[in-house]
Amino acid sequence: MSNLFISTRFVIRKNKAKDGYAPIRLVYTINSQRAEVNTKLKCKVRLWEPSAQKVKGHSIEAKTLNAQLEKFKLTFFEMLATIQSSGDILTINDVKNYLNKKPEPSETLLNLCDQFIEEKRLLIGKSYAKATVKKYEYLRAKVVSFLEEKKKSSDLKMSTITRGFAFQFESYLKGKQQLGHNATTKYIQCLKSILNHAVELELIEKNPISTYKCSYEKTEIEVLSQDQIDKLVLKKFGNQRLEEVKDVFLFCCYSGYAYVDVSQLRPENIIKGIDGKQWIQTRRAKSNVIANVPLLPPAIHIIDKYKDHPYCLNKGVLLPVKSNQKMNEYLKEIGNICGINVKLTTHVARHTFATTILLNNGVALETVSKLLGHSKLSTTQIYAKLRDRKVADDMASLSEKLFEKKSSVNQKKIV
Repeated sequence: MSNLFISTRFVIRKNKAKDGYAPIRLVYTINSQRAEVNTKLKCKVRLWEPSAQKVKGHSIEAKTLNAQLEKFKLTFFEMLATIQSSGDILTINDVKNYLNKKPEPSETLLNLCDQFIEEKRLLIGKSYAKATVKKYEYLRAKVVSFLEEKKKSSDLKMSTITRGFAFQFESYLKGKQQLGHNATTKYIQCLKSILNHAVELELIEKNPISTYKCSYEKTEIEVLSQDQIDKLVLKKFGNQRLEEVKDVFLFCCYSGYAYVDVSQLRPENIIKGIDGKQWIQTRRAKSNVIANVPLLPPAIHIIDKYKDHPYCLNKGVLLPVKSNQKMNEYLKEIGNICGINVKLTTHVARHTFATTILLNNGVALETVSKLLGHSKLSTTQIYAKLRDRKVADDMASLSEKLFEKKSSVNQKKIV
């Protein structure tokens, strides 16, 4: 590359930053002509050091990323040497033409899944919840089984994915995997997010399944009545596992915590509130919103019941919460024993807290929203509708009783 002036430098594009991460570009100049190329790498905006053209710090993440940048620069200069070997003069257009004629990227769907999951894993506790990352891990497992059973392949090139892939994947999830519509929709939307990420990395020009329609079906939200709650409270199980699961469920009914939140509650989360009483202070895993919840007497009683429980002492948690799968399995058993015709889940407990415990006892919707840790009041509106439905049912029942009573009196007069 004699008689050529070539310079390179790494920069980040803050205007394209997402979740605090910005793409890194390699800006290169050849004889006063300037252009840039996408490195397909990203870094935290606040950790980028422009003068050194690298990431600050000595963390494993920083060292790995800086090593990748050095490797990219070396590969770039090797490419320049390859281009120049075919002619005497190297120009910006030569580089652009070479890049445009490069073979299709060899990146595959599973590799992209792995990269996407790893990036989001680094954001756990910041802009992503652990449960959200788990969804993508589950999706990857579904894709693996789909490719093996239906495509007879261990992986798939990004360039070969079409809109039909989404249709086939949906059919597989509903048919072979026997998933419901909403569960299937969740996986399709996760897949869309990963393919959108591939567009950002310029692995593909556009998301091939972006126009594929998949929307959630409205499902009936079930809650427990006060009578059903009382039935659970009064029921004493000789079986320890059922008693523990029942108590955790009731705690959720009296506090509104979702499974992922209640499983992580620790003694240090209990604080003295503005009223001098016991509150729980935590940040909701799903919305990342701080939610301070005053503890109702039944919830305090349950916490006290398990303060010396071996599991709680060993794990440093408030309650002996089992795995989500075991919780739902045992709750089904509890519902059958107690004759409750509602499918018991931790979601039902959260819905019960919002409606039966709060709204039906006159608590304002704004307060309910805050206690549930919702980031938007509109999210809480669905519970107001449930309350209105109960009001309508109660009025219909009252109207029927009054009508029957009036009819009975009139018949007596006729006789």
